[in-house]
Amino acid sequence: MVEKIRSLSRFDTFLLLILGVIFLGLFIRVMQDVTTVRDILIKGAIFTVAIATFFLYALSKWQDRSGP
Repeated sequence: MVEKIRSLSRFDTFLLLILGVIFLGLFIRVMQDVTTVRDILIKGAIFTVAIATFFLYALSKWQDRSGP
C-alpha cells in the first residue's frame, strides 16, 4: 500500500490535492445557500456523485501506476 502511494508522481499528487480543495470549496460555497431539506438532498446528491467520480478517477490512475 505504501509503495503504491510512493509510486504516484508529484504532478499526480498535486493534481489530486488541487481537485480535492476545489471540491471542498465548492461544497462549502453551495451548502451556504441551503434553505430547505430538499435543497440539502439535491445538492448533497450532486456532490456525492461528483466526489465519487473524482475518487474513482484517482483510483484508476493509482491502479494504472501500480501495473499488473
